Amino acid sequence: MLFGILLGGFIAYRNIVPMLDRDAQSYSRNLATQINGRLEALLIQADTVALQAVMDNTIQADLTSMLSGGQLSLDRKLDAGPILNRYMAFAPLIQSIEIYNGNGEPYAPVYKLTLASQLSNFTSLSTQLSETTGKLFWLGLDSAQQNELIALREIMLLDSDGTPGGYELVRLHVSVLNEISRDVSDDTMIRLYDQTGNLIHANHEMNGLGLEEAVRSDLIDWNGQSFRVVHHISHLTGWTLAIMIPIQKINEPIEKLQYSLTLAGIISVGLAILLSYWISLPITKSIYQVRKIMQKARRGQLTPNPVQYVNREANELNMSYNKMVNDIHQLIEIGYQKELAQHRAEIKTLHAQIHPHFLYNTLEAINWILREQGQNQTASLILDLSELFRYSISSSEFATLEQELTHVKRFLALIHMRIDEKLDWMVEASPNLMAIEIPKLIIQPIVENAVQHGIEPSLHPGSIRILATEIDEYLDIIVTDTGIGCTIETLTLLQNLLLQPPQLNDSFQGSMKTGIGLLNVHRRIQMQYGDSYGLSIDSSKPGGTTVRIRLPKPTFRKR
Repeated sequence: MLFGILLGGFIAYRNIVPMLDRDAQSYSRNLATQINGRLEALLIQADTVALQAVMDNTIQADLTSMLSGGQLSLDRKLDAGPILNRYMAFAPLIQSIEIYNGNGEPYAPVYKLTLASQLSNFTSLSTQLSETTGKLFWLGLDSAQQNELIALREIMLLDSDGTPGGYELVRLHVSVLNEISRDVSDDTMIRLYDQTGNLIHANHEMNGLGLEEAVRSDLIDWNGQSFRVVHHISHLTGWTLAIMIPIQKINEPIEKLQYSLTLAGIISVGLAILLSYWISLPITKSIYQVRKIMQKARRGQLTPNPVQYVNREANELNMSYNKMVNDIHQLIEIGYQKELAQHRAEIKTLHAQIHPHFLYNTLEAINWILREQGQNQTASLILDLSELFRYSISSSEFATLEQELTHVKRFLALIHMRIDEKLDWMVEASPNLMAIEIPKLIIQPIVENAVQHGIEPSLHPGSIRILATEIDEYLDIIVTDTGIGCTIETLTLLQNLLLQPPQLNDSFQGSMKTGIGLLNVHRRIQMQYGDSYGLSIDSSKPGGTTVRIRLPKPTFRKR
């Protein structure tokens, strides 16, 4: 029990720890996805409002006019300011929206510097913007205003079939990034880098930790503390979000599990010891009492134990002992009855042997009287009858195949005398099989059954063929008659009876008018060789009947 508890705790620990580790990794990835989703939601909101602003009809018309070489008055340019302010009112996170013509010169507000003056890489950016087809390109922190995020868009003119007509510069205060750290624990580090690796946002100061160091591996050490790093690259901005969670926080559930399992193990071991003692006490006491009873049985005192124990195991053991005692008494009684029956059978056999000697002598005398009178055929029949009786009551259990077939021939000769021309027979067997010993009197009952139930009831003459042959590892003796056969119902009944256990056969024999000889032969063969051997029967009405006697070749005994 103790081993089971310890093994169970070890298996639980081995299974739960990887699961907790996977949960921690999944939590980290989900947290990164959640924070990135918040960031992209804010930027998409700003992008949507900024796009609506440049799609305004007035601004589109002014940019189209400037693209065609037209000059706008100062008042016309100033009119664009309220329009932009109206759109920015829908997105408070936008600090300003600036519109420039195709050359990067300010359109609204008019006091701004050119884009080339504000963005040192404007030339390369304009090339990238031409490939984004009007999408907002997020640049990161403004180099001049570190508290502002900037994004640039190339404005498409709707009336000119989407021809580029200017640029839109969107500015967001960097404080909007504080929203992405909402609901994040204080010990979790969040760092946001732009496409070039510059730090955009961090919820804690970690001086000197650049993008390369943050995403170099899944684990980093900082200020004596280990962190698990999960990074996520935004498809919208191309920025890299790095989230660092303290290993101590990740391992906290595992440490709690270790403590809980250790405490539970100590308590379980103590309870197991007490419980084992409490449970085993009545068991051992009951088993000790049963053991004393069994020791008496070993000394010859086979008496049942009537005591009923509360413990189930001891009670079952005692019941098994009582059953064993009863079985032994029954076996003793059965053995006694068998010995008594055998003794009686031996006495009957001795008595039976007295009368056949008188019968043999009498038949022998009749044989010689008939021969003196010239009745040789009748004398031969009397001699066959004498030999038939002598063979039937001999004490041997086995006979050669030749002796068995000779006995059958004598039987058929006597039957032929009674039904004359109605019966014809044929016996076929290879000479090399004649010396094989088989159980005595297994063919004659089958032949007798064929005569009585097949040939005699028929209105026409019939024949019986007896064939002994080797088939694979079997010796088959096949008895075929051309009698009336039997119905399908009778054939099915006989076949089922041959498949039943002997005790069921006994219950059917009392109600059977035919087939008793078949069943007796079948039982004798199976008792001698096993259930794989015995009789099989096939018949049709009309058409005759075939009975196959199957014996095992490996058990043949030759003289």
